[in-house]
Amino acid sequence: MSKKKNTTPSAARPKLVVQTTTEAASTAPITASWIPGLALGILAFLLYINTLGHGYVLDDDLALRLHQNVSRGLAGIGDIFSAPYRDGCFGGCLYRPLTLAVFAVEWRFAPNNPFVGHLMNVLWFAATVVLLYATLNRLLRGWSLVLAFAATLLFVAHPVHTEVVANIKSRDEILCLFFTLLSINLFAKSLESERRSRLVVFAAIAYLCALLSKESAITVLPIFPLIAWTFYGQSAGRSVTASLWALAPVLIFFLLRGSALSGLTSPPVSYMDNPIVAATGFGERFATSWLVLGKYLGLLFAPFPLLSDYTFNTFPLAKSGNPMSLLWMAVHLGLLGWALWRLPRRNVLAFCVLAYFAGIALYSQLLTVIGTLMGERLLYSPSVWWCLALPFIAAYFLKIETRHDASWHATGFSWSHFSFREKTLALLVVAIAVLFSLKTIGRNADWKANLALFKADVAKAPNSVRLNDGYAEELYKSLADKELPEAEIERRWQLSEQHSKQSLSIEPKSLSANLNLGNLRFFKKQYAEAAAAYEKCLQIIPDYSYAKRNLAGLLIAWAREEGEKNQNPEKARQLLLRSLALDDKNAGAWHLTGVSYGVQGNHAKAAGMFEKAWAMEPDNKGFARDLVMALRAGGNAARADEVTKQAGL
Repeated sequence: MSKKKNTTPSAARPKLVVQTTTEAASTAPITASWIPGLALGILAFLLYINTLGHGYVLDDDLALRLHQNVSRGLAGIGDIFSAPYRDGCFGGCLYRPLTLAVFAVEWRFAPNNPFVGHLMNVLWFAATVVLLYATLNRLLRGWSLVLAFAATLLFVAHPVHTEVVANIKSRDEILCLFFTLLSINLFAKSLESERRSRLVVFAAIAYLCALLSKESAITVLPIFPLIAWTFYGQSAGRSVTASLWALAPVLIFFLLRGSALSGLTSPPVSYMDNPIVAATGFGERFATSWLVLGKYLGLLFAPFPLLSDYTFNTFPLAKSGNPMSLLWMAVHLGLLGWALWRLPRRNVLAFCVLAYFAGIALYSQLLTVIGTLMGERLLYSPSVWWCLALPFIAAYFLKIETRHDASWHATGFSWSHFSFREKTLALLVVAIAVLFSLKTIGRNADWKANLALFKADVAKAPNSVRLNDGYAEELYKSLADKELPEAEIERRWQLSEQHSKQSLSIEPKSLSANLNLGNLRFFKKQYAEAAAAYEKCLQIIPDYSYAKRNLAGLLIAWAREEGEKNQNPEKARQLLLRSLALDDKNAGAWHLTGVSYGVQGNHAKAAGMFEKAWAMEPDNKGFARDLVMALRAGGNAARADEVTKQAGL
């Protein structure tokens, strides 16, 4: 865009004022009122206030209650910085120590308290919003204040952010963007100041904090020179050299990460998490990647349906030559080509397109296969640039006047000060924000608990194995509620069975579905059917611990029924021996096996079983008494006396 020195006529298309570093410093542009930013922060808090009563959902347990270092509080922080994000690199060898350290501090003062986690998420989000307004206001000096306000308002209200703010685990996204914006703000300020060194140091520290919150902050690296070029009129060479400081925090991050993850290897990505690993050939992967990018962009314009899960088989892989894939490829390549064409003119929209692509490229599956096909949380940071682009597009068509007078910019955010076109833009964005806000508030309610979330989402994505499994499992867990009437228990049991079967119709090897069917049958004391379901799990994964544990417990319960109700000690013993083959550390199973021998008069065998049970639980008086009785009945009085003395009977 052309460079201008005076205010353009109201009918002219908006042009960005390009200022050199010296000019920027002399005009001291960032003096606009802080009240709009604070108001936006308060709005952000209010929009998510209905999440404060929510519990732990989805992966919150993995990041908090079940994380061995986080649950140690302050004592675990040292180990947090020397270990991967999750034990055993579960879900990939990730390194996000700052996020976990923040969780550990919260756990120290409020352990096992989801209210505090949700409150801190909302407060951090509100702080991010205030910082976003301040950062955009700094970058857009010389432009109407409506633009920064409109962009921030869209970000505040956008429903696609509900997963991040309503899910405590997604603090990594919130912290990453907060520190990224802080780094950008400090970097931009350094370009306006003659005393750059201190600001650059602080910018580097903030950027390191962003990287330590979530490694995806690496995608911000090219944005720094783009800012110097687009908003500060630096030459190409100067834009790059002015941004070289950002390499220092990147180097430090990789050194810390390399030390913490030394010798560890990420497990292979499962097709259940990211179906693209099962793509047949490059063409199918390539086509699906463009479809994923299209869905991301589509959610920004039309945020529905919103889902907590996009794993197998939420939407099928796209075949090579898929029309929608080709369309989205054309759209994205067209935008990229246009942005590169307009960038030499320091076009703000070109910057927004390139910054968005930098943020979303890592999640596109084009560069590398990640641990999930897609997720709304992954749009959180890239959406900033979409939110900035939209008001600029509207401003172009509304022919909003460009303000070049720094003194005007310093007067603050006054409604009467704006032109009719600016007011039109503001009202248009407010209308969109109202619609977005209603959607956000409604979507927040779904995140209250796993049961509510899976119920809402499986209706929108009935082919998702994980959503069907999750809903079925949560329904099964709810059967333990003593206050539920029998009719409601039966309804939930049948609904849980229905969704487990739906999951198996999509993927017969679903461990969760087979396990849940086993649990449902066990609940109804349908022992044979339950055992078959558990054994199906063990056919898929022989060492599947949940199935082994549940099957062992089932066989014990089944044996009790055979022995006590059906008076069939032989069948009971067979079931108990099967249980012990799965778990030979169960003292109760050894004891019951002894009982099955005892009722048939085989006192020697009974004593042997009782000995094993008592050895495992030497304080169990009942085991000791039964052992003594079996020993005496079998004629081993000496050993019976010895046990009597040892057990203090």
